[in-house]
Formats: sequence, structure tokens, C-alpha cells
Amino acid sequence: MKKAILFSIVMAIIGAIGGYLIGMYTFSYYTNDMRTLILEQVGTKEQFYLLTMAQSAIYALFTAFTGYLMSTRLGLMRKLTFEKESLKRVCIQVLALGILFFLDAPIFGHLIPEVAKEYDKGITLPYFFGSLIYGGIIEEVLLRLFFMTLIAFIVSLIQRKKNVSNRVLMTANIIAAIVFSAGHLPTTISLFGHLNFLIVFRCFFLNGLFGFVFGYYYIKYGIQYSMLAHAGLHFVSKILLILFY
Repeated sequence: MKKAILFSIVMAIIGAIGGYLIGMYTFSYYTNDMRTLILEQVGTKEQFYLLTMAQSAIYALFTAFTGYLMSTRLGLMRKLTFEKESLKRVCIQVLALGILFFLDAPIFGHLIPEVAKEYDKGITLPYFFGSLIYGGIIEEVLLRLFFMTLIAFIVSLIQRKKNVSNRVLMTANIIAAIVFSAGHLPTTISLFGHLNFLIVFRCFFLNGLFGFVFGYYYIKYGIQYSMLAHAGLHFVSKILLILFY
């Protein structure tokens, strides 16, 4: 219990930092109409940043605590350290994943004008660090440690077993990846102003594919590796964007 409490407090602090950065990033990328609507509801952009900060911290605190307990019961929670060989293997794979994610800009940017327009805005510091902190760590807490584990935990209760099969875990991973993709649709709508088949396909293809890989790392190595992979993917892809796009 003490480890779960400590872990959730640390995640809440990280969530607060990540939430503030994401608030800065999303506000700067919103359309003028969206910004006006937000300011009418919350007052100032600083208050909007604080709101996203508070929301992120609260979500992280709750999901990290409950996720840690469920993961421990299912035998998924491992010691939060990195083993040399596993770390080396994951880092090499993350490098390849980051390059693949970077290709979103030249490929989908060519097919979807709205995507190219977003990339043309460049990468701000809040965007860069927000993607590493919130995307790399907090999203893994929300989607993998909590939601994916919750699905497996419910199955374990139904089956009256402490552990579940790999099939159950992989099914939970697929469901979490789909939800992870769907969770990006509101942001996609706010950025592009509309949806069409290609935009939705891109959203589910990119987020679902990589979300599944992160879930695989969680199952095989532990949640710290899925966090490392998610943050590493953003780091590699954005460095490539800065250098070559």
C-alpha cells in the first residue's frame, strides 16, 4: 500500500507538470473561435493552464493508485528499474518506432492538408516537453496501467483467478489501444475543425498501432518500459522533425 501511495503521489506531480504544458500547447494550437469559447468559460489562458494542470494531477493520482494495486494483484507490476539487456532491446526498437512515427509528416502531411498545416506550425517547447511528460508518462498511467489493467482485473474477478492468461492481457491491450486512439479524436477535431475518413484512419492507425506496442512492453517488461517507449518515440520523432522537416 505504501508503494502504491508513493507511486501515485509521484505520478500526480508529474501529471500536474504535464497537464500545465499540455494546456499551454493545446491553447496555442486552437483556432481563434475555440480560444474565445474557452476564455468565456474559464476567464484567462493562465486559468485554463491551471485547470488542465489540476485535472491531469487528479486523474494521475487516482489512476496511478488503483492501477498499481490492480497490476500488483495480477502480477504485472514489476520493480521499477531497468535491466540492461531489456533496456538495450527496447531502446533500439524505440529508435525504429520514432522514425516510423516521424514519417507521419511527409506521408499523411502530403495526403491531408490539415496535417501539413499543423506540422508547419513547428514544435514549441511546451509541445516538446508536454509530449514527453504527459504523453510518455501520464497517458501510460491512464491507458495501460489503469484502463488496460482494469479490463484484465475484471476478467480475473469473473474467472475467480489471481492471474489471467496472455490471451486476456493481449485482448485488454487491443481494447486499450482502440480507446487510446478514440481518445485522440476530440483533440483531432479541435485542431482540424472537422473529421473525414482519412483523418480518422490516421488517428486510429498511428495511435492504435503504437498504443498496442506500448501495451506489449507493459505486459512483457513492466509499466516503466511502456513509459520509456512512449516518451522515447516522441523524443526521436520530434528531434527528426526539428532537423529534417
